[in-house]
Amino acid sequence: MSLMILRFAVCLALAAGLYAVIGGSIFYVSKLQDDIRILTTNNLKLETSVQHQNEYIETLETARKNAIISRNVLSKDLAKAEEHRQIITQELNSFRGRLENAALKKPKLIERHATDALNGLMLDITEETGSNYSPKAD
Repeated sequence: MSLMILRFAVCLALAAGLYAVIGGSIFYVSKLQDDIRILTTNNLKLETSVQHQNEYIETLETARKNAIISRNVLSKDLAKAEEHRQIITQELNSFRGRLENAALKKPKLIERHATDALNGLMLDITEETGSNYSPKAD
């Protein structure tokens, strides 16, 4: 009888061990499946984030290219404006020389033109500001 009890105890121990292994395996597989779901979700989020970052990088690259184009256009415009300024400066210097010569030769004519120009300027300022101005009669 003791042999039978011993066999029963061994069978019971083996059955308990087998149930423990099966239960542990089921728990382990269940945990692995949960981990796989979490990792899959995280991977999708990561891929979406990478895609957004790539789109943002493309947007920045486009903006950089547009800025370079704008800078080049502005540089050309600035060079043209500088050339124009130099031409105007030369014309102004030439005009000053001619004006000085005319002032020396015909001072009354220059005085009359200067007075007319000043009166015209003052009238323009008066119209813009709304103040009263009347040119003095000579």
